Amino acid sequence: TPPRGEGCPTRPCGDTVSGAYDPRTYWNAPRRRYRAAPLLGLVQEDALLRMLRPLEVETILEVGCGFGRITRLLTGLGQVTGIDIAPYRVAVAQRAALDATILCSSIEDFEPEQRWDLVIAVEVLMHVPPDAIERAAERMRRWATHQVVTLDWTETVEGSAAHCFRHDYRALFGEPAEAIAIGAQTLYRWPCDSSS
Repeated sequence: TPPRGEGCPTRPCGDTVSGAYDPRTYWNAPRRRYRAAPLLGLVQEDALLRMLRPLEVETILEVGCGFGRITRLLTGLGQVTGIDIAPYRVAVAQRAALDATILCSSIEDFEPEQRWDLVIAVEVLMHVPPDAIERAAERMRRWATHQVVTLDWTETVEGSAAHCFRHDYRALFGEPAEAIAIGAQTLYRWPCDSSS
């Protein structure tokens, strides 16, 4: 396991990040493309449903909902709120998941007045820079009353882009109640103290 916040290789992978990585600038860049891996997406969705269906949740916050792929899946499990940093992704997610509430916000700027049974982030925390990851994890724990679920790359992948970081999620969230390996990714579930 790498030390907390250790970045994975920063070789460009299609996109070149020049200078310091700023998530807001990077994800709002015109024509920023997401390279979907359809087979991996199906495997992720299957694993997520197997993990989440047995949980009794009524409200769900999806951090970094992107284009709404996972948001659509989550709407069958409870009332979903999604946040994303990029306005154009929010617009697409709103059309993809009509039953969800989608808001434009970063993890850092989001100041909700409520908490959710489940807070989930799929392929999101890997894009949070090492100097901001502890605060992001703390905020997710604070927003959750029952569970936090993450799915991110936990092994170094050849050709990872400069905006991808490999974090030590066990150091950030503690020992998980459940962990499912999906290739170089790990799907984690952590229970939360509902009194926090």
